[in-house]
Amino acid sequence: MGSDQEQLDRAIEQSQAYLLGTQYPDGYWWAELEANVTMTAETVLLHKIWGTDTTRPLAKAETFLRQEQRAHGGWELFYGDGGDLSTSIEAYLGLRLLGVAATDPAPG
Repeated sequence: MGSDQEQLDRAIEQSQAYLLGTQYPDGYWWAELEANVTMTAETVLLHKIWGTDTTRPLAKAETFLRQEQRAHGGWELFYGDGGDLSTSIEAYLGLRLLGVAATDPAPG
C-alpha cells in the first residue's frame, strides 16, 4: 500500500491533476456558488438593521426561503442533513422580518 508519505504525495498529485483539469484555458476556474438559507436570512436582517429593506427586492428572499423549506418544516445547513435547528431559526426569523405572519402555515 505504501508509506504514509507516499499516500500523501499521491493524494496531492491527484488533487492537483483534478484542479488543473478543471481550469479554463485562459487560466481561471468557474463554478456556481451556492449557499444555504442562512446567508439570505442574514442579508434580510442586515437590510432591516440598516433601514434599506424598503429599497431592495427582498420579495425574492422570501421566495427563496420558502422554496428551501423541507417537508419536515425545517431548513438544512447542507443538502440532505435532515434539518438544522440554527439554520431553521434563521430562516424563520428572515421570513418573519419579511412580514410573513407567525400563523402562516408554511414557515415552521
